[in-house]
Amino acid sequence: MQGVREIKLGGRPVQMPELVGSCIKAAVQALQSGSASRAVEATAAAAIADIQRFQETFLADAFAAGFLCDLYTHAFQQAGIMPAQVRKPASDPLRVAYVIGSLSPGQAATNRTLYMLDRHDRQHVEPMLFVAEELTRRTPSLNFLSQPDAPSPEFGRELYARARAAGVEPVTVPTTGTFIDGSQWLISSLRKAEPDVVVYVGTVASPIQACAAYARCAPVQINQNMSVPLLTPGIDAVIYHNAVAAEAERPELSRRGVRTCPVESMGTDTDAAANAKATERSSLGIPENAFVCVSASNKLEQRCLHGSFASDLITFLQTNTNAWWMAIGAGDFKELSARLDRAGVLERCVMTGPLSDIRPAVKAADVYLNEYPEGGANTVLESMACGVPAITLMAGTRHTECIGATFVGEPFAPRTIEAYWALVTHLQNDPGERIAAAKAQLERVRSQYSIEATCRAYEDIYRTLAWEIVAETRETPQMDFKG
Repeated sequence: MQGVREIKLGGRPVQMPELVGSCIKAAVQALQSGSASRAVEATAAAAIADIQRFQETFLADAFAAGFLCDLYTHAFQQAGIMPAQVRKPASDPLRVAYVIGSLSPGQAATNRTLYMLDRHDRQHVEPMLFVAEELTRRTPSLNFLSQPDAPSPEFGRELYARARAAGVEPVTVPTTGTFIDGSQWLISSLRKAEPDVVVYVGTVASPIQACAAYARCAPVQINQNMSVPLLTPGIDAVIYHNAVAAEAERPELSRRGVRTCPVESMGTDTDAAANAKATERSSLGIPENAFVCVSASNKLEQRCLHGSFASDLITFLQTNTNAWWMAIGAGDFKELSARLDRAGVLERCVMTGPLSDIRPAVKAADVYLNEYPEGGANTVLESMACGVPAITLMAGTRHTECIGATFVGEPFAPRTIEAYWALVTHLQNDPGERIAAAKAQLERVRSQYSIEATCRAYEDIYRTLAWEIVAETRETPQMDFKG
């Protein structure tokens, strides 16, 4: 990959994109010069760049995630952030505070959290919601990291209304000052709320959440992992939605004194999927008798072009002239469209742009194609719930390489690219098999991956940890940045 080199980190070889490396270097230099706020900002920039631009090339496992968290930890210590010793008996119902980076329309983490607020059994869980506002522009502007002007109270008004309808008033961190300033505001607010459990719905790219976790705001603190775990001291457990990734990362988490808690679901609204009405193919310019494949992601073009998916799709479309492909997601798709055009298949491709609800468009398709080697998760569940069979690739053990395959299970998760496209062709040629596949996946998602099933699984983890874990001081391996 252009701009990526292999380095040794703690004696282990890792892939380091040059942009990520420059951000890490800036963080180290800021620590050496005593600028904690700048170090936090540069560390967050390294994580954001790797996740958004390099598909988690550096952050391929918990070891690299822990490295960035150690940078954060040094900066928090330098800023004078002091971890508290929070000890109190668990209440009944449990007071559970969710902390999320932003409330953003179309964001999977937002929808999942709002579903939790609505579906929690109030006899067992009393939920709260805190919005860290890490993903919007701060005033004054940050020195190192450029953020979009997307304040949650403005862009997520309907989402705030959903939280209030569930009986929860969101508490939003002001977007003034540095990330350290925002962290201190959140820490104060969380401590005043006196939760039994705090669930940080974020990753290493969430600096305000990382700081609040380090400061210890509840007896039990959990990270709900979205593929890159948050491992600052103060995190007691990580909820994984991927048992394969959880097992692969268990040794590093154990080394840091963090429990792994797999929940084999991210939760999807099966009722909404069942009630969605399919978009008319004619409105999309697609013939009624076409074999329609669909893919959806908030970074679809990047993922299609990251590996061989785009080339393999082109080959399939060239070979099967009755096949169409529908792409759902944000972006101009210029590079991908140019490749499709040069191959002579662009006229059988429909780019819908981003949709507030992808389910009607998905229901207009025959099969869902999960991109690879990094693929989606929520979109796979949504297609399954829509009765549109999803085909995924078990490309590896990293979260994004296997999460879709974990959800669909055998025989819809082949381990080779050749087997993947052979399955697509088989389902194209056998409508009866498509119907059977759709039925099997629909039953699977309803029984294992519904919002209700996920909510109960979370509640079990919260109760178990609340009664078993006591706040304790953990010795986390540190690094020396002098010299």
